[in-house]
Amino acid sequence: MVTGFLELIIGPAFSGKTSTLISRIKRSPGRCLVLKPSDDTELSGISQLLSHNQETFPALCLQSAEEFASLPFYDWIFIDNVHAFTKAHYQGNILQTIGSMLGKGSVVTCAGLDYDDMGNPLPLIEAISQMADAITILTDKDSESSSETLLSAKIEGYAMPDGLVRYNPQNENNMLPKKSAVNA
Repeated sequence: MVTGFLELIIGPAFSGKTSTLISRIKRSPGRCLVLKPSDDTELSGISQLLSHNQETFPALCLQSAEEFASLPFYDWIFIDNVHAFTKAHYQGNILQTIGSMLGKGSVVTCAGLDYDDMGNPLPLIEAISQMADAITILTDKDSESSSETLLSAKIEGYAMPDGLVRYNPQNENNMLPKKSAVNA
């Protein structure tokens, strides 16, 4: 049986996940396919990966498992923002799609957020981590406190002229409280 290799790159916003992915893409030998969610237009529009430090790489937007099944074999497959391949944005099961890639012998590298903005683990990332052969965990430094960033939280109600969403780094000094029952 042919089996591939799965690497998962995870971390908070601004930790360098997309930059790390682009670096891996540039070093990969053989035929390579770069994928991103079809609705992932927050930073880059329709046809490219874009890191926060402005590195770019062409990418194919994927909406369904059927689209993937129609593609030819690739030695290396890179998936950015894998956490966004949920039922709301992807018709099919991304875990099965990744399993299909691995079953054909592809080396698959996925990058995505590991926690939501309240510090809760993302179930899809937890499931992919159970399949992974290697996991790279990235962190970032909060420039104000020099503490390691553990997750990032969307800044609600903060409108930027460029339309981009902004995130606050969260660490042990300024961690948002997790959703829980209020003590009476």
